[in-house]
Amino acid sequence: MDAPADYASAARYLTSHLPAYVSYVVHTHVTSGFGDKDESERITVRTSDGVVVKGNADINFHIDADHGSSVPHIHDQPFNPACFTATGANPGTFDGRAVEVLDINDTCSNRSSDTSFSKFYVDARSHEPLAVVADKSEQPVEVRVEQRFTRVRESVLPSSLDVAIKGSGFMFWLNVAVRRDYSDYTFSDRAP
Repeated sequence: MDAPADYASAARYLTSHLPAYVSYVVHTHVTSGFGDKDESERITVRTSDGVVVKGNADINFHIDADHGSSVPHIHDQPFNPACFTATGANPGTFDGRAVEVLDINDTCSNRSSDTSFSKFYVDARSHEPLAVVADKSEQPVEVRVEQRFTRVRESVLPSSLDVAIKGSGFMFWLNVAVRRDYSDYTFSDRAP
């Protein structure tokens, strides 16, 4: 295993050329101490600059829990392969299948207190991305973020994003779970 080379191979899947516009349905389910909430929306993104031209894709999460607030925010958009490098590689399993687990380091973030992705699960042979995970346990708050990927035609695109935040302290209690599922991808060279 060669961590930098295997990472570069996996990143190519996530940076492949896409048509001018990509549309998809995002379904969001939020569970918290205040109840459950579900939303679905069709989003269209102009791939040349990442601008959302239809819908509202802003998840605006911030993972650092503000202990004076009843609900933390989670600000990082899902995994950007240009912001990471691989520092190690090991065999492992993911969903019961043999994989290569790449240890990754965030090279774009200067926010040392934020949770950042640290494990990148890729197919052991092809290096096709399967998932990227961030875990942070800094008492009294634990955070887990997992983004999964799926193949859509020749591209590998996000299929889901799970965020779980748990913790308790003298004046607060957290148990927030957010799941976003991405489906019904369509591609077009024309604006909607």
